[in-house]
Amino acid sequence: PWLRDLQELVRLLDNGSVSSRSGGGVSSGNGGVSSGGGGSDSGITGVSRGGVGSFLGGSGHSGSGGINMGLGGAGGLLGGGVGGGDAAPGGELGLPAALLELCPRLSAAVSNLGDVHHMQGQHVRALPLYRAAAALTPGSAAAWARLGTAARDAGRYGDGLDAFAAAVALDCGSDDAFAGMVVCMQCVCEWERRDALLAQLSARTWAAISRGVRPALQPFYAMALPLDAALTLAVAAQYSKDAVTEAAADVGAADCAARAALMQLPRLPPRRLRIGYVSADFGEHPLSQLMAPLFGMHDTRRFEVFCYSTAPSDGSELRKMIESECENGVADVSSLDDGQLARRIAADGVDVAVDLGGFTRGARPGVFARRPAPLQMALMGFPASSGAPFIDYMFVDAVVAPRGHLGEHEHGGSGGDGDGDGAMKLSGLLACSTYPLQQKQQWAQQQQQQ
Repeated sequence: PWLRDLQELVRLLDNGSVSSRSGGGVSSGNGGVSSGGGGSDSGITGVSRGGVGSFLGGSGHSGSGGINMGLGGAGGLLGGGVGGGDAAPGGELGLPAALLELCPRLSAAVSNLGDVHHMQGQHVRALPLYRAAAALTPGSAAAWARLGTAARDAGRYGDGLDAFAAAVALDCGSDDAFAGMVVCMQCVCEWERRDALLAQLSARTWAAISRGVRPALQPFYAMALPLDAALTLAVAAQYSKDAVTEAAADVGAADCAARAALMQLPRLPPRRLRIGYVSADFGEHPLSQLMAPLFGMHDTRRFEVFCYSTAPSDGSELRKMIESECENGVADVSSLDDGQLARRIAADGVDVAVDLGGFTRGARPGVFARRPAPLQMALMGFPASSGAPFIDYMFVDAVVAPRGHLGEHEHGGSGGDGDGDGAMKLSGLLACSTYPLQQKQQWAQQQQQQ
């Protein structure tokens, strides 16, 4: 249906029935990806169309307040590129009634395409699509919330704040939009009504948890906000509980038998102990800057190390360093779902699985909820309790877990007690970045030049 809507849009464009009140219009180009060049500098709508008619060409452009509608081109309604003006608010489109009738259906199609880019981590490419979807259905709180989420994930917190605020104005009961708005306000240091909004966010979050529902506030953002520690732990515990529920739905009789056999492994197997690290951040990321040398520092007479990357390689020097130093390299498991990855780890005979992500972006708590290893630990990536019964220990220091602040077992205890991860404190150790100073200086120079 959405393809028919797009074909109808092209027919309207070809008939010249779309023109802006301020001079925008339609122009056609010839050829492929870079064809087309129509638009207006100050009009409401600028449109260009590739000559092939395949939505692969064209590059729409409009001035500030216009809508980019290059059909299939960079910066266009479907292209997902960067360029041109921002989408105009509702009522300013200047479109004929026949085209306005198509807007809701087109909005869904464009938004779905934005979802594809967003789920692949291509947040910048998703942004113009979500902007177009919000412009086509300006009364949809969900459309504005999607735009806010993509902007926040792309690090454009000011744009995210504007979009989330628009969503809240349309639907004040949307917990997702409200939580996103408060997080973005914190990121841009917008302190007006901060205390009141944080109190309201806390109340909404506790209400969701009391209903057994996953709260809109994610554990990573709950940790970053000045909220009560009990609430932060409760948020993490609820997300962990959902991971367990999802894992249970995926477990069959064969999985149960395999897991039971796995739990009966001897405490000290007659081979090297196998340690598996799981992370989405084996690359140009602070976690790798801190940990890159660690993977090659294990005593290979006693330990065998596996690294599982839940994100594709970024080709960085840090990624190459980890690949070369880890005994078994880095396995790209980004295409595996939680169940498949858990079975892969179990098949490798991993004795200790180490979660380096927690609830950070790209983390896979559902893998650990399936208990692929007899002992499971959390390290580095998420400096807070996961609240998860499937994480037995977490490595902490006196900064992450000050003495007297812990509610779990410290090192020497029995590990996980069903209420969350036990804490393993390593005294006298300090994590230091090995990121080359020369690269830091080069990066600083580049920033100054920009």
